[in-house]
Order: sequence, then structure tokens, then C-alpha cells
Amino acid sequence: MQKFWPYGDFDATGQAAEIKANGEPAQLDIRAAGEHSIRVTLKPLSIEPEFPYTPALAERIGLATQLGLAYRHGPVDLTFRDANHPITRGFTSAHFVDETYWNMLGDPSRIHLLADAPEDGQPRPLLWTHQRGKGRVFVSLLGHYTWTFDDPLFRVLLLRGIAWSAGTKSLRRSVG
Repeated sequence: MQKFWPYGDFDATGQAAEIKANGEPAQLDIRAAGEHSIRVTLKPLSIEPEFPYTPALAERIGLATQLGLAYRHGPVDLTFRDANHPITRGFTSAHFVDETYWNMLGDPSRIHLLADAPEDGQPRPLLWTHQRGKGRVFVSLLGHYTWTFDDPLFRVLLLRGIAWSAGTKSLRRSVG
């Protein structure tokens, strides 16, 4: 049976993580153990000084927020970079009105980029996956507003992201 990290992957503040006595997050090695994570963010991760674990979180999920982060609310035109991935199969572009973030902490070469959007004249990652060992992580920086969740295309991406993270063999099952 697959296990999901229960401490904050759907938490808006990113501060629900269990902390060890030495001050380190307790669940940073979950993916190496074959557990999975889905991060749909209402706020990608905390940038407040009292939550200093963003470097470790970037290691865990690929990229994370940091001081100096840039963001914008408004129209987002996604370009899908892997139309053959099970999460983004069949997508080439999509339009949302949401919030984007860039100048993230972490090494972009370590993520599997699914979709990006232009900000400050450069493509910025907004949907990605990250794997280590048997563990899988799907990250969507979109999802700040209820209208994003009302969009059927976003729901498809989210459902596929959850299924992929759980290790589902096929995402092409009929509904009904």
C-alpha cells in the first residue's frame, strides 16, 4: 500500500511539518522510502524567517520559495513541455487566472518540467514532478483561487497528478 506524507502537503502555510528535536523536519527522506507527495499550493512554501527549512524542502520537492521570491496575480498562459507525460498527456497549452512565483530556490535541472509560463521575459516552472528512489512528487504552483479549482482542465491535471504520484499504472480509465 502506498503511503502519503500526512504533514502539510495540502497545508497553505507549509508550517505543518513535524519537527525533530534537533530542529530538522522529520519527513525529509520520505521519497527515498517510497512514499509520495502532492503539493498544490495556496502559498508555495513559507518564506517567513521562523520557517527556515526551504532549502531542505527544495531538496524534497525540487524547488521551493525563498526570500527574494517574485510573484504576480493575473492571467497565466501555460506551455506544456512534456505532452507525453501521464499527467500532461494531450495538453499543449492552457490559460488560467491565478498566481505565479519565480526565483525559486533549488536546481531546476533536478525537476521534470511539465509546464511553464513566461514571467520577466523567461519561462518559469509552474508544474513539475520530482522523483527520488521510489518516491514521487507532483507540484502545481497554480491553485490559489477557487476559480482555478472550478476549471475542468485544472481538475484533470490535479487528478492525474494525484494518480501519478500514487503510482497508478494507467491514468486512462473511464469515468462513470
